[in-house]
Amino acid sequence: MYLSKLELHGFKSFAQKTTVRFDQGITSIVGPNGCGKTNVADAIRWVLGEQKASTLRSDKMENVIFNGTRTRKPLGMSEVSLTIENTKNILPTEYSEVIITRRLYRSGESEYLLNKIPCRLKDIVDLFMDTGMGPDAYSVIELKMIEDILSERFDDRRKLFEEAAGVTKYKVRRKQALKKLEQTRHDLERINDIIAEVQKSVQSLERQAKKAELYEVYMKELRDLDLNHSEREYSALRLRLDPLKEALNKLIHELETESTAVITEDAALEKTNLELTVIQNELSIRQKEMNVQIQSIQREEEGISVRRERKRSNEESIRRHEQEIAEIHQTLDSLKSPESETEARLENLTKLAASAETAFQLVQETFSSFEQSVSEKRREVGAALQKVQTLNRDLSQIETERERLVARRDAAQNRIGVLRKEISSFTEQSDDLTSELDEIRFELKRSQEQVAAEEARLQQVESQIEETRKQIDAARTLLNASDLEIRTHENRKSFLLSVLESHEDLPEGTRLLIRQGKLKKKKTLADLLVVSDDRYVPVINRWLGDRGSLLVADSAEDALEHLSWLKSEKKGLAGFILTDRVTSGPDQSMPVLKGARPLQEVVSSRSLPDGLLAVLCWGVYVTDDRETAANLQKQHGSLTFLTSDGFIFSDQSAIRGGASANEKESRLGVEAKLNDLERIISQWKEKKEKSAGEITQLQSGLDALLLSRSDQVVRDIRKRVSELEKQAAQLDASIQSSKKRAGYDEQEILRLEQETRLLNGQIEDLLPDIDEKSYELKKLQGSSATMQESLRQLESEWTSQSAQLQDARAKWITFQSQAENAANDLKRLREQKTDLSDRITRRLSDIQNSRQQIDLIIREISEAETRLVSLYETRDQSRVTIDQLEVRQSELRGDVNRIESRLRDLRIRKETLLNLRTGHELKIQETEFSITSLERRILDDYNVELAVKTFTDQSDMDSARLADEVKRYRERIRGLGNVNTGALEEYKAARERFEFMSSQREDLVGAEANLKQVIDEINQTAQTQFQNVFTQIRDNFHSTFATLFEPGDEADLILEDNPDPLEAKIEIIAKPRGKRPQSITLLSGGEKTLTAIALLFAIYLVKPSPFCILDEVDAPLDDANIDRFSKIIRRFSKDTQFIIITHNKKTMEVANTLYGVTMEEKGVSKLVSVRFDEDVPA
Repeated sequence: MYLSKLELHGFKSFAQKTTVRFDQGITSIVGPNGCGKTNVADAIRWVLGEQKASTLRSDKMENVIFNGTRTRKPLGMSEVSLTIENTKNILPTEYSEVIITRRLYRSGESEYLLNKIPCRLKDIVDLFMDTGMGPDAYSVIELKMIEDILSERFDDRRKLFEEAAGVTKYKVRRKQALKKLEQTRHDLERINDIIAEVQKSVQSLERQAKKAELYEVYMKELRDLDLNHSEREYSALRLRLDPLKEALNKLIHELETESTAVITEDAALEKTNLELTVIQNELSIRQKEMNVQIQSIQREEEGISVRRERKRSNEESIRRHEQEIAEIHQTLDSLKSPESETEARLENLTKLAASAETAFQLVQETFSSFEQSVSEKRREVGAALQKVQTLNRDLSQIETERERLVARRDAAQNRIGVLRKEISSFTEQSDDLTSELDEIRFELKRSQEQVAAEEARLQQVESQIEETRKQIDAARTLLNASDLEIRTHENRKSFLLSVLESHEDLPEGTRLLIRQGKLKKKKTLADLLVVSDDRYVPVINRWLGDRGSLLVADSAEDALEHLSWLKSEKKGLAGFILTDRVTSGPDQSMPVLKGARPLQEVVSSRSLPDGLLAVLCWGVYVTDDRETAANLQKQHGSLTFLTSDGFIFSDQSAIRGGASANEKESRLGVEAKLNDLERIISQWKEKKEKSAGEITQLQSGLDALLLSRSDQVVRDIRKRVSELEKQAAQLDASIQSSKKRAGYDEQEILRLEQETRLLNGQIEDLLPDIDEKSYELKKLQGSSATMQESLRQLESEWTSQSAQLQDARAKWITFQSQAENAANDLKRLREQKTDLSDRITRRLSDIQNSRQQIDLIIREISEAETRLVSLYETRDQSRVTIDQLEVRQSELRGDVNRIESRLRDLRIRKETLLNLRTGHELKIQETEFSITSLERRILDDYNVELAVKTFTDQSDMDSARLADEVKRYRERIRGLGNVNTGALEEYKAARERFEFMSSQREDLVGAEANLKQVIDEINQTAQTQFQNVFTQIRDNFHSTFATLFEPGDEADLILEDNPDPLEAKIEIIAKPRGKRPQSITLLSGGEKTLTAIALLFAIYLVKPSPFCILDEVDAPLDDANIDRFSKIIRRFSKDTQFIIITHNKKTMEVANTLYGVTMEEKGVSKLVSVRFDEDVPA
């Protein structure tokens, strides 16, 4: 299971729709500060249900919506979708691919979707509960969370352990059960209070009942003497009050029954949910076990394939080595003949080299004696030549000086010619450069004009772009207005359809006939009439009155059939208008009246016969004002006039009009309005499509203008202008330089002419010395020539002897070299034979090893196949167990659904009973107030209480005696004090209620016991599971801490001694080398980070999260710690997908995929991805 894709649109700085694809392994997200890379982690948190804006680094949740930039408008919605590959069924859903989507609008509305189906936030929270993947779980870790994990706030740290232990759902269930237990106890206390009050009431009513018996005796006599009218009025009120109280008591009884049933069903639901949770945990464990078994099978199968490949490789090695041994034997056989030949050749060459060495020594002795004579002659010649050289050198120096002076003179003369040519060349070059400068200045002026023209064109393009944008904004405004009009008219259409379909304004019988489908025509008279002028709809509707709700029938038989059914079923009243009774209109036509129109000109119908419509509208006119209608009605008293402002003048004594604040939409003309709305909606949709087309066309034009807006041409021309200006400056400088150099050359010519005259005089002074030295030299050269001839003869003989010496030496060296080569060849042949023999030995050893490897591999394959058969059986057993658990899970879910359905029905029933009880209580209060008022009045007048039974005047006493008797009975009644006349009935009712409430208390006590048992089971399961997981995490923490720190560093986790481990504090103790155990808060930033990472991966070893997002957690780490961090990341990346947001280059090196977040446009983030191959071929 892993994250495969993240899609963002309008989330924070990701204004455009951006897709991030994740692979299994390690993905690194990098980028400069402020580029928006952490927004990727925030998006994952947000889509998983994060509700705290502060966690998303915002003041309010609305800030996650892209808020616009200088060039972009703010968006109205933020949407993030996260695709999860549920390949290992970690998420409790049947889908292998799960897509979670969250949207937030600026209006504050939000949406959650699960696989593109709307859902609740609770559904998403429940989906990720106890998976380690929620927004608050350990799957998303950022640097500031390191401090939170390691701070003194133990609750934050304990949440990680609870998530890993999978007890979050137990805590949620326990919280719900505790809430229900509290409610049950509250209900139990309330019932106990009620029982105590009822018990007091029973005791009191028992005494009152006895007094009431005596009171009844007195009252029997007094009733005959009391006022008949007051008695009758009082009796009527009492008769109305008692049923209400009885009904109220019944409602209270039913309400208490329903409340008890709700509590009972709640307890049953909680128990079923607990069993379902246990089954789900067991199913998850079994699925994990089967996944492990499947992985083991895959490993064994892969191992068998690898071993078979190794066996084939060893067999191929044996064949190859045997072939190589055969080739080596052939090579050895081929070396025997060259070895013997080389030995014979070496012996012969050794003898020849010794003979040549002896001859060389004899020639060398003769050559040495002759060489001494030649050396003495050379010394004589050398002395003579030395004198010649000295004289020649002196002459040469004089000649050299003369030649130097001549050369200087000639050079000066040549330089004068060159300078004169240069002066001419500089003059011509200056003229050419001046012409070129004029051309460049002309081209420069033309380029500057082009720049001005292009800038004017760009300004025009900018104006066109601005105008096009205004047109686009106007078209978008029209598009939005079209959308608004369409929605408005669609809403109006829906409302009118609801008016037609609800039938709430029709009589009950009419509504029932339409809804049951018993009619051939399901329209009323108002439905079938069409009013051409909307101003008259309200007044025509009032004029129609109840006739507008008449149904249309083709015959009296049809109408009577439906009316008979209504009567027999007592389902209400209805009326019909018969279309077959009127075949033609009235005999006389309606008179033409000035200022009024016949109603039939305004009202029409496609479904009613014309005759019937004419009869219906005959004698009725419509006018535009009341004054006209009133005048016409006075003149034509039998006619009716309807005005556009809602008044009806039906005769000289009746005018109807006015308006009601609660007047509902009329059914009259609704169908015509619906048709008009359809036409209007269609027109607005056409306008919308036209606007959309205009926007597309204008956008294309805008894109073209934006492309043409490029100032590249201006930049190129300006660049050319700059180049031309540089060339002009260079040419001008060159012209000035040429003129200066011509002036320098003229001065140099004058100097050289003066130097030439001086050199000619020096040359004339050297000529006498040259003649004298030449004579001496000629004389010495004659004597030295004779000595040189004698030396040449000796050297010729010496050369001949030297050649003989060299021949003897060359012959000796040749034979010696050939002998050495033969010896080397013999040595090489013998070494080659030895090497080949060694190779045969090695290859035989390799063959033996390969055969042993083949035997070992065959045994390993056999053992692996045996293990594989056992694994197949275990996997099949696990699959059967999983199937059984899934069946039980499905059954329990069905039970949960049924119980929840019953609970919903019970709660609805309870709410209905509560509403009924409130209504009865209000009625009782009203009646009791009336009775109290009457009793107060009678008591003030007669000082008696009225009886409940019906009064009958049977007294025959005269007034005086009756007064005495009344006075006497009143004294007796007054002596009794306050008497409850209904004490007997109240006593009986109170006794029954006391018994009923006692049984209710027993039910609540049972429900309380069941909830306590459920809570105890939840606590026991969760605490055991939490302690087991804590022990595993603690052991793993020792290992991971040792991996990330130096040898000798120690750390530990300590669980506070608390009766409830789920509420106990978890403390982290660190022990760096050479220090006593200290709190984690005393460590450095890097040590804290490594400790938190060690804890995180210790949790992963127990319950690995399918993915982990680390947001710059490596920031405090140095290079050495980064290496440890990278090593443990690689280790866990086999089972967990890592997404790391980092600045560190070493961390980037471990990533398989690298995403770069840039901000080419300020305020808008953009992604660039690089995929690294894991295996790069050599």
